[in-house]
Amino acid sequence: KNYKISSAFSYNFKLALTLAKLTGEGFTELGRLLAGYGALVLSAPDQRWEIPLPEAEPDPPPLDIVDIDLMPDRLIGYDDYRRIMLQLSRGPGLRVYPAARSYQGRTVYALELESRRRGYVSRVKRLQYHPAVLINGRHHANEVSATNAIFAFIRELATDRQYRDLGEELNLVFLPMENVDGAALHYALQKDHPCWEHRVCYTNPQGADLMTNYFRPDTIHTEANAFTRIVETMLPDAFIDLHGVPHHELTQQFDQLTGYKGLWLPRAPLCAFYFHIDDARFSSNRDLSLAWKEAADRQYARWTAFEALSEEYNQRFTKYAWGGIDESYPCKHSGPMLDYWVPSPYNPRHPYPTVSRPWTFSVMFTAEAADETAHGPWLRFCAQAHLSHVRAGVSLMRRTRAVMEDAASAAGGKGEIKYLRHRPVLAPEACPFRYEKGER
Repeated sequence: KNYKISSAFSYNFKLALTLAKLTGEGFTELGRLLAGYGALVLSAPDQRWEIPLPEAEPDPPPLDIVDIDLMPDRLIGYDDYRRIMLQLSRGPGLRVYPAARSYQGRTVYALELESRRRGYVSRVKRLQYHPAVLINGRHHANEVSATNAIFAFIRELATDRQYRDLGEELNLVFLPMENVDGAALHYALQKDHPCWEHRVCYTNPQGADLMTNYFRPDTIHTEANAFTRIVETMLPDAFIDLHGVPHHELTQQFDQLTGYKGLWLPRAPLCAFYFHIDDARFSSNRDLSLAWKEAADRQYARWTAFEALSEEYNQRFTKYAWGGIDESYPCKHSGPMLDYWVPSPYNPRHPYPTVSRPWTFSVMFTAEAADETAHGPWLRFCAQAHLSHVRAGVSLMRRTRAVMEDAASAAGGKGEIKYLRHRPVLAPEACPFRYEKGER
């Protein structure tokens, strides 16, 4: 027994020593984090190792976001995305960091809006006081306008005074390009065929949808770890997922004729999906989805061109697409939006986190813009459509409520102060929109 313990200790220490040496030679992310500290010291009975660490590189000068080319109407490939993220890391109030490395070795970056407070700010306390929102883009790499929309919103956060105090109200984190390997492949393919949807890039180049690889530590599709790590760190109350559908009829060889859920013609310039849990214990989550729908409707109602185009798309789809789709996949035009309401009973293995983790994820808003391999003015339009609902969702989350619990006690010469935020987060008090009887 003692021998086994000794062997295990020896083996683990060798692993630690190997990691330390690789760190000192600059081969690990730990080396970047510890750069400038001089040396990493490992000690054991009668043994001591000191591994020199890399010198710290000087911080680059701050960069105003208005001086960064965010490519508002151009398709963003991986190299452009990486350049923009590294430039944004130099912007005040923005924290950029690597969240994962992909199967092919590319970096998935996350960006957080920082608190304006000086010094150390406890993440645990911030999550107690303020809701967390995760905004995700390019899960499917050929759905291109999500990255443009997220960068446009980050620019607004840095320049619009209405967001000056947002870092004191929300914990906001972005993944502007999740499927980085798919995006690199898509950018290469669209150079030869810019009008194709390139649905082979819907997944990563290995054919895997990243969602099925969330919360799987042993997955080879390691870009999926970005979502997993952020969820485990930030515990998002709201998840805004930016997606897309074809922007014209499917003509590409070897594509599936029905497209996504039968939408071989786009039915709207942007439609909304509300994947929510059908469980009385989490009825407040559905109320928050209803409040979200109201906020999105108000935002799009101000955009007359969007409402007119939605009507045009719907008429064309009704005329040329086959009947019966609403029976198998029900949807409804309500106000300016085409909405899909998808209730599901609680299932811990369900792919959508609002169903598998409803105590954390109070709401999931999935938007599908007609943007697959979009370019130029149409790309800008789709990005603007995404940007509109992101504004609405963030504005709503600033007004959400929560049940708070605080208590103080003293006994035996010791004191305890407790402050807790109960989940799930609740919709604002005023939410006049409700389902009509019998409507899903």
